[in-house]
Amino acid sequence: MFGKKKNKDEKKLDKKLVKKKKGIMDKLVMGAIIGGAIGSVVGMSVAPKTGKETRGYIVEQGAKAKKEGVKILSWFKKLFKKKD
Repeated sequence: MFGKKKNKDEKKLDKKLVKKKKGIMDKLVMGAIIGGAIGSVVGMSVAPKTGKETRGYIVEQGAKAKKEGVKILSWFKKLFKKKD
């Protein structure tokens, strides 16, 4: 491969492969953008609660998770202190 000159057919094939890869990436990015937009619209239209209620629920669940995490961490600390 190194130092070997490519003929015209090999150059054309390389250009076609590059164009094909660019086309695939363009389609992938466009699909992700369109999918995200559609998902956002559907999510907002079928959401059971308002944004304010949902944010409050998320904060509440975060506080509960933090409290449980602290309990578990203190339990592990006690467990390892007993082994020492």
